[in-house]
Amino acid sequence: MEDVDGTNGALEYYPGSHKFPTYVNEHMGVCSATQHKPTAHYARYLSLWQQLIRKAGIAPVTFHARKGQALIWASNLLHGGSKQTDPTRTRWSQVTHYYFENCVYYTPVVSDPAFGQTHYRQIKDASTGFVQPNIYSGVEVEHAVIERSMPDAFEPYARPKLPPYFDSAVYLQLNPDVAAANADPAAHYLEHGCREGRRWKFL
Repeated sequence: MEDVDGTNGALEYYPGSHKFPTYVNEHMGVCSATQHKPTAHYARYLSLWQQLIRKAGIAPVTFHARKGQALIWASNLLHGGSKQTDPTRTRWSQVTHYYFENCVYYTPVVSDPAFGQTHYRQIKDASTGFVQPNIYSGVEVEHAVIERSMPDAFEPYARPKLPPYFDSAVYLQLNPDVAAANADPAAHYLEHGCREGRRWKFL
């Protein structure tokens, strides 16, 4: 979108920090379920990360991206925006999160499984807009389980629906593998086709 330099809040990251051990509230001696503000202990994580960085002797690197460049990194890489020193510049950027399929998506810093509190994330497929199911060992976490775990933050899943004028015969014609599998076209579209971006009508 535009060149980035040291004045408009460039990305700063710590090489190799994605290899640090993963710490959760249990390691920090914190039970967020009993706190008035679930993230009140976040400063403890910041302090821990600073200590890990000093012990590893890692120096921060600033990414001065040129227009059109992109950076791909592991989610556990410690990173953040540097200070913006020129208020006339923008800090617009596009950040895309990629997730593995068939996983449980949750936020550890505000989760306490022993108290029955898991902060499930509602990850939407950018191609369909549908919330992806949380899958644990091949089994989908039930809707009721998620509601019990986070009743104040829960929003209903956006369940797929058949498009207007969906024609089963056309869907099978456009997706011969579905026809060869003798699968029900409507059920296949709702279960797989919508997430896979399959065609259901002639262009």
